[in-house]
Amino acid sequence: MYIDRQNLFGQDQAVTTSAATTDYIDLGQARDIGNGTPLEILVRCTQAVTAAGAATVTVALQSDDNASFSSPANLVLSDAIPKASLTAGAEVLRVTVPHGTERYLRLFYTVGTGPLTAGKFTAGLVPLRQANAAYASGYAA
Repeated sequence: MYIDRQNLFGQDQAVTTSAATTDYIDLGQARDIGNGTPLEILVRCTQAVTAAGAATVTVALQSDDNASFSSPANLVLSDAIPKASLTAGAEVLRVTVPHGTERYLRLFYTVGTGPLTAGKFTAGLVPLRQANAAYASGYAA
């Protein structure tokens, strides 16, 4: 899978309370990137989430016409994901970008029953899903 730094919303971003991603993507003008070859949003947990209580994390893809996100629209909203599922390497969200984007895109993490005491996420736009499984070689010389 290709991961382009300019298409990242955040890399190893520590999340302990509800917050927007450290970066946003500026499409340069209002355009619908949901058309044509699909792009996917990939959110991966890079450090296991811990919390004193039964915490959850919800991820939203937001779009707005301004970089301050004064009136963001949620284009995608994940279910509340329990901390037990947020282990290092876990794929938290992977969906195609829907139609109807505005100029700016970001993600917003909502922590429920928090705060978290640890947890990091890397998130970005990636081309087509690479879902092949790697298997040991059956070749014998």
